Amino acid sequence: MIILDYHKYIGENDVIVQVGAYDGVECEEHYGLREIIMSAKHECHLVEPLPDVFEKLKENYKSSINDINFYNLAIYDKDGECDFYLHGTESSFVRHEDCQSIKVKTQTFHSFLNENSIENIDALFLDVEGVEDVIISQLFNNTNIRPKVIRYEYPHILDNKSLQKFLRSQKYVVAQCIHGEGDRVCIRNDVFRGEK
Repeated sequence: MIILDYHKYIGENDVIVQVGAYDGVECEEHYGLREIIMSAKHECHLVEPLPDVFEKLKENYKSSINDINFYNLAIYDKDGECDFYLHGTESSFVRHEDCQSIKVKTQTFHSFLNENSIENIDALFLDVEGVEDVIISQLFNNTNIRPKVIRYEYPHILDNKSLQKFLRSQKYVVAQCIHGEGDRVCIRNDVFRGEK
């Protein structure tokens, strides 16, 4: 599998959506998304379900030059409310032994986009502990939005090979992320080839 750096495909004024933004610092300093959000003008939409981490996220981006939209909810397969399980430094919809849970507001990705009038996404970043394929499916099946760049974490996805095959069928180059072993980078074919 080829290795790609997604940074060169993101331009100024691009619309960035990050689902599973955590605190905006941990991991993202390594992956470089924080630098992009802090250093150039973009329309940013950051989603984080954990209330305490969500407050840190807002605090950590308060010096950004961007007007960032923050959303304290989880993107899932239904609108409403669900149990969200806390296990170690991670959290997810998957229950583990001896872990606490909290109730979180949930929305489908389609509902989230409609409610917030998001009609375009240039770069989509997903770190949602196994729901990445659900979100990508909702995006491609319910909208005409086709981001230039998609970066997603894949170790928790049950059928990662099927997701890669699906993205290739949607005309994306699927590669390993240069910034981490557990992430895939998908670049839309026309962007990858430099076509207008």
